[in-house]
Amino acid sequence: MVPPMAAPAFKVGLTRPVRRIVPVVVVAVGVLAAVLSFWMNSLFRPAEFVDVGVQSLRSEASRDVIVDAVVDAIADEGSDARALLEPIATRALSALLDSQLVEGTLVAVAEDLYDSLLSDEPSDVVLLAQALVQPVADAVAVFNEDLAGDIRDIGARITLINGDSIPSFRRAVSV
Repeated sequence: MVPPMAAPAFKVGLTRPVRRIVPVVVVAVGVLAAVLSFWMNSLFRPAEFVDVGVQSLRSEASRDVIVDAVVDAIADEGSDARALLEPIATRALSALLDSQLVEGTLVAVAEDLYDSLLSDEPSDVVLLAQALVQPVADAVAVFNEDLAGDIRDIGARITLINGDSIPSFRRAVSV
């Protein structure tokens, strides 16, 4: 007679593949936490944040957006003034934004963004266009002094980033 088969014993615990994956996941999460901690601590120091912000504002894509916003503030779409200004202003402003002449303006924009990120209620990040408009007005004065005077009178505040679209890191951390 054949003895009856015993019921298989079930092992309580993790299966072999899961036991291999768990240490890898724990190490990956630890490395991710360390990298994020380093990144947050290094990037969110004011001086480093401003340096990175100014470099970003000097990038070609940022310069193009800022130049378009300043030209829009100076002259209406389709106007004669815009037809005269656009080629001159685009080259002049792009070169100006890439120079040290507007360093203070770009630093102020980066500091505003830093303050907004760490504020409970982020505000708009604006560029005071007067620092950029003055050189354009000087170049236009060669061709048309009246138009240059009108340009100099512009006191535009160009909103680069709407405050509603800026996340509040202070609120995120306090939750």
